[in-house]
Amino acid sequence: MLLLIPAESAGFFDLGAFHLLALALMAGVLTCLVLLIGRARVLEDRLERLDSLDEIPQGLRALIESTKELDLRRLEHLLLDLRNEHKLLREQLLQVVESARHGVVENAVSSVGTTEGATPAKPPLSERVVNRLLALGYERIQVITTTAELEELAAGDGDVLIEARRAGAICKGRVKIHAGAISEVDMRSNHDMFP
Repeated sequence: MLLLIPAESAGFFDLGAFHLLALALMAGVLTCLVLLIGRARVLEDRLERLDSLDEIPQGLRALIESTKELDLRRLEHLLLDLRNEHKLLREQLLQVVESARHGVVENAVSSVGTTEGATPAKPPLSERVVNRLLALGYERIQVITTTAELEELAAGDGDVLIEARRAGAICKGRVKIHAGAISEVDMRSNHDMFP
């Protein structure tokens, strides 16, 4: 029994199905190529932005040439001088403000006249010292000098010993008093004390 299958019903592997499979495969390959070309264009656009990197070495050379003329040590010393002058100016301004406040209080009391032995209302020396240190940025200020010594210094010369904190660091030092007025603040942190 030999069965003959007609050529028209060859099944899946006939010539028409093979052509359809080949066409689908070619369409898939073409789609992949189109996607790859699109990605390559995006990548090319991004790489074009990096072409400006070639200009960086030229700009750096020009910058280096311009900084060769600068004397960095001189600039550093000028900045240090400027900082020191700023500190002095700050202290002098505080002295002027402090003396002006006391002068206004004393003039007001003297213009009214002293009755019954009234004295000018001048803040205590410890308060003036604490106010000065607060203005300079110190906190947790402790006056080490005794109250009796402070009363003697209120009209004389000497040093008020101080402990305080600034930017988290413990600072110790002295406030110099001249004729009852603050003349200089000399505070050092523990970091400055060690070599």
